[in-house]
Amino acid sequence: MADNNVDLGVRALQALKPNPKPKPKPTHKPKPKPKPKPKPKPKPKPKPKPNQALKRDEDALVTKLGGAATRAMVRHALHVCGGDDKKAGYMLEFRKDIERNADFICERRGLQSGLGYPTRSVIEAQLVADDNEEGNTMAAIKKQWRMEVELMADLLATAQVEDVLPNPNPNPNPNPNPNPNPSPNPNPEPNPKPNPNPDPYPDPNPNPNPLQVEDMLTREMSRAFLHSHPPTAEEREHVEDLYNDTFARDGAKTVHFLTQAGIVLKKAGAIGNPKRGTVEKLLHEMEGDASRVIAFLKSVQSMLEVSAKSGHPSADDCGRYLRSVGESEEQGVLLLKRIWGFTNPKPPKPPKKGPPKEHLAATTVCHTGLQP
Repeated sequence: MADNNVDLGVRALQALKPNPKPKPKPTHKPKPKPKPKPKPKPKPKPKPKPNQALKRDEDALVTKLGGAATRAMVRHALHVCGGDDKKAGYMLEFRKDIERNADFICERRGLQSGLGYPTRSVIEAQLVADDNEEGNTMAAIKKQWRMEVELMADLLATAQVEDVLPNPNPNPNPNPNPNPNPSPNPNPEPNPKPNPNPDPYPDPNPNPNPLQVEDMLTREMSRAFLHSHPPTAEEREHVEDLYNDTFARDGAKTVHFLTQAGIVLKKAGAIGNPKRGTVEKLLHEMEGDASRVIAFLKSVQSMLEVSAKSGHPSADDCGRYLRSVGESEEQGVLLLKRIWGFTNPKPPKPPKKGPPKEHLAATTVCHTGLQP
């Protein structure tokens, strides 16, 4: 108990001693007022990325078509049409017709046809732009190819050939000309004389781009030639043969010839419905004169009507008779009748019936008075 009291007394004395280093009381600092936050500016709506726009158009077309086209077909159409959803919808609507015309044009790519080597996507895009007009599409591709070739020719003509090609003479001239400015030619050539007989009617606007096969396959040309539109494969091959082989790539002569054939065929009902091959053969024979061919075929029909009593010769026989008499219908009919008379002569006419003639012996006895 005594020890405990001592400890308590010691602690009490220590508590009464002053603290040499008193702790400072914390001072209260006023809190700063919060600054008002500025109102956030409205952020502009982010523009859709190209891929997102294409994806959105693709989804819209797939929904619009309702299963008529797959997603891969829609994606291909958008790629060909440059992301234009209207053109892509047109391409998918007439997909079979566009594919058929694209196959036809792709088979004719090359230098001989003048189409060059466009990709199938380029051909399909041009077909969509031309409302699937095959002739207009080939004409547009041909013109674009021609422009590119002419541009390349101009670049090659104006380029610095020395910078592009190696120097053909790498060794310089060891003996250069000491006189770099030679004297003028003592005997200059006289100026050429002007043409004494100039063309009285020069063409002020010559056509720098002559007609090509594709220009002959448009709707207007097909109507003049009496071709179907779009032209069939046979008609197209026929036009190409005439242009390349028959008329030696002369577009004006080819158009004139086919136009004359169309004039004749438009009157086919009155001249015996001849075929195009027959009409064109006659045009070659008669120097491309449609009126002469029509008159010739009308004469053949007239001779066929008369030939019912003359052995029924064929149209080829009647045409041959007409050519032999200078295409005169009257002379041809007369020749037809004479030929039939020679080949099928009439039998001799029977003698006319009458009283029997007396025998010569009986007549002699009566005159001499002799009795039998």
